[in-house]
Amino acid sequence: MEGSRTPGRAFAGTAGRWVPALLLLLALLFNGSRGLWAPDEGRYVVGAMEMLRRGDFVGIFLNDDTAHFTKPPLTYWSIAAAMAAFGQSEFAARLPNALAFVATALLLWPAGRLLTPAAPALPTVVYATMALPFLAAGFITTDTLTALFTTFAGVAFLHLQAGIAQRRAALALWIGFGFAFLAKGPPTLLALPVFIGWLIVHRDREALRKLLLSPGLLLFALIGFGWFLLAEHRFPGLLRYLLGAEVAGRVASAEFQRNGGWYGGFTVYLPTLLVGSLPWWPAWLALGRSGKLAPKIAGPADRLLLLWIAIPLLVFMIARSRLPLYLLPLFAPIALWFARRFEPVACRLAPGRQAAVVAACFALLVGSKLAIAQLSPVGHDSRVTAALIGKLLPGGVDEIVYVDQRALWELRFYLGAQVHESWLRRRPYEPTYRSPRTLSDLVSAGDSHKVRLYVVNPRSSSEFALALSEHGLCPDALARDPVVIFYRATPLIGRACARPQGS
Repeated sequence: MEGSRTPGRAFAGTAGRWVPALLLLLALLFNGSRGLWAPDEGRYVVGAMEMLRRGDFVGIFLNDDTAHFTKPPLTYWSIAAAMAAFGQSEFAARLPNALAFVATALLLWPAGRLLTPAAPALPTVVYATMALPFLAAGFITTDTLTALFTTFAGVAFLHLQAGIAQRRAALALWIGFGFAFLAKGPPTLLALPVFIGWLIVHRDREALRKLLLSPGLLLFALIGFGWFLLAEHRFPGLLRYLLGAEVAGRVASAEFQRNGGWYGGFTVYLPTLLVGSLPWWPAWLALGRSGKLAPKIAGPADRLLLLWIAIPLLVFMIARSRLPLYLLPLFAPIALWFARRFEPVACRLAPGRQAAVVAACFALLVGSKLAIAQLSPVGHDSRVTAALIGKLLPGGVDEIVYVDQRALWELRFYLGAQVHESWLRRRPYEPTYRSPRTLSDLVSAGDSHKVRLYVVNPRSSSEFALALSEHGLCPDALARDPVVIFYRATPLIGRACARPQGS
């Protein structure tokens, strides 16, 4: 594959030396200054906490009996390792994703030596300063780890097809895809047929042979599938659930309530691409007519990058479960594509101006990260709810039961209480490996010595009161906010229960 056409040493001096340190600073700043956001951050953190509490790193649980096998375990493992090393804090919980963001950006440096040799650090700078990768690094999801390992595999493929250390490149590619699969499962492999098809179409038999006969295939199987087989042995029927609900269900149905309409791909992914790639596409449009940028497609390298972006994007558009961060692994080839366009401009900048551009971009992002930390929406930041519960029950709480309402699992992180979901009038938001315990089961299993708080959807107040009365209990309302009512259960002894709020 051809390299760049412009001579020079852009981003190779002082600016280049600054980039790794600035990246690390950007990734770590303010990571512990806001609370865990519902719903995703709480589930991943509580799943990791349960692993540490149980000493069991195969099963994924949110409490004593609620299994949560919606994703493979790599994200939970990384959070558990960080909290075991640095303590239970928001900063520690977000540390793996912060470091994964830094590693992903730095992986594009050796890719830059191939595709933008006159400005090898430019892809790193582009990726690190695009909105979506930068914002995603501050949230606890599976996507930033997935992007790290799919980028690792993609950079290995660039070396493989360029004829550079092909055996090691093939080995690295399979290892990268193995860890990506362990982070998020089948969607992480969407670039693999693109890479194999590229070698077939270009009749690169040597690279194809080394790829398909690499010992890395065995490592891919061990890394990618080992946990699945062990978990199926421990939890019979898990693979059927994962293939049926988590794979087929997300592709073919709207059961997960994630923008499943025919137009969902356009309303979710078009804004994600436009906002997520800021500020680079406006700069590309602004400079496009000046003749200073490289052509849109300047050879095989650009065609490969566009295929690496387009084929997975098409699959994501067709699938009926759609969220913005699903596209995060595509931002590595997007960054490489933009870097190839801007390479001639970067080479014309004096070293001092290069350093100023890098510093200005990172300063803007640091300011944005501080703003996000300070403007955390109350409806998502569970520290607010934890503080309210602390005032309602100053002696502490042992269990929190959500009724017909999606649980704030992260209350386990803040209050040390077991959190449960139960459903009366409504169905759970998502399919589950095991059905959650019913409210009747939870009430009957209650320990009189434990303090239990019920958080009830107001529309289900009457059904909630009826369920308690069957066990000789009355609902005692403690507080109400715009969304839920907080109840204690008190014994029904020779008296009538007050009419529940919201009924």
